[in-house]
Amino acid sequence: LTPILSDFDALMAEGRNVRFSSRGNDLRVRFRTATGNGFLYIKGNGRPLSKEDILGALRFSDLLEYLFRTQPLSRNEGRSVSIVIPSENRYIVTRNPEMLDILAFIEKISDLPLPVLIYGETGTGKELIARYIHRKSRRSAKPFVPVNCANIPTSILESELFGFKKGAFTDAYEDRKGWFEVADGGTIFLDEVAEAGPTVQAKLLRFLEDKIITPLGSRESRKVDVRFLAATNKRLEDEVREGRFREDLYYRLKGVLIELPPLRERRDDIPLLAGYFLEKVRTELGIEVTEITRDGLDLLMDYPWPGNVRELENVIKSAAVHAGAGGKISREILRTLIGDTTGTEVRKLKAELEDIEKKRILRVLEEVGWNKSRAARILGLSRQGLILKIKKYGLTSTAVRQ
Repeated sequence: LTPILSDFDALMAEGRNVRFSSRGNDLRVRFRTATGNGFLYIKGNGRPLSKEDILGALRFSDLLEYLFRTQPLSRNEGRSVSIVIPSENRYIVTRNPEMLDILAFIEKISDLPLPVLIYGETGTGKELIARYIHRKSRRSAKPFVPVNCANIPTSILESELFGFKKGAFTDAYEDRKGWFEVADGGTIFLDEVAEAGPTVQAKLLRFLEDKIITPLGSRESRKVDVRFLAATNKRLEDEVREGRFREDLYYRLKGVLIELPPLRERRDDIPLLAGYFLEKVRTELGIEVTEITRDGLDLLMDYPWPGNVRELENVIKSAAVHAGAGGKISREILRTLIGDTTGTEVRKLKAELEDIEKKRILRVLEEVGWNKSRAARILGLSRQGLILKIKKYGLTSTAVRQ
């Protein structure tokens, strides 16, 4: 933080009632609200926090003051919010206990030389989590190379990943490095890894076992030093059963598993994320929308968000354009974008989703003999998070029930 200490006086002169303290690349912001003190934690990304980071913290303190004032929290909820900065101008904002556990888990595994598999529905922020793992590791100064396997035709994915030699195929007019070599020393992230075909899967397995790649058309293998991260929105165990994914590759990948909760299970984050995206609209689009109305926020809280955080961001952007400068994002505006799905429909969907989760947790617990630590690792939860869900669903072992 040394390069920006001289800016603190100017920032404090803006009249904001905040105080800063720091440790390493992390920043703690303490601010006054109408109902007491609030706290904000910003996790650095391996570089000194800039003046823009501090200004961003000040904007968040304004947002949080508004949220704490308009949405009284229970005594157990606390007033702490964590923000991490995976890459420039991109934030992970949460006060959800499960997400906070995931961020704490990443602190522990960011430097382990193990592949990481990130599971989550579309729009839950899998690439953002991958970027954060990279930023927290000793490889943060080296390349981070994201590749979406679903966006590249199966016929050319192999050459894109592993490179090719001149003459390997019709249009191969010169040697070209693949993404693995480009990422040498850093991290490669394969999104939608379930879409990789059999040949690519075989080469991925070879890399994970020996750190060796072979360019298309070459007889020589090359050793590369790359951290491997992958993500999927499909259950790979189901893909293995259906014969679409190699079982040996699956077991290699799931050495470290992170399972991201869908937004419908992070409802405590919806007001915070909505406010964050509204601030992005002000900054990036220059549309000075004043606020989201109370009934508008109620609609956001009730909506099931099948597209998760990405859908919420797009809805806020569209709603801001409809509201215009000086306007408010109201329920009426939001209804034109997402409909009005409150009441019975949402409760029915929530019950169905909870039933699916309950059955999956029980199945995994029975498979591992109710070893909670093992089950939590398989499910991508913390042990405490799993215990809370066992209590929530009233789960007991078959032996106890008999």
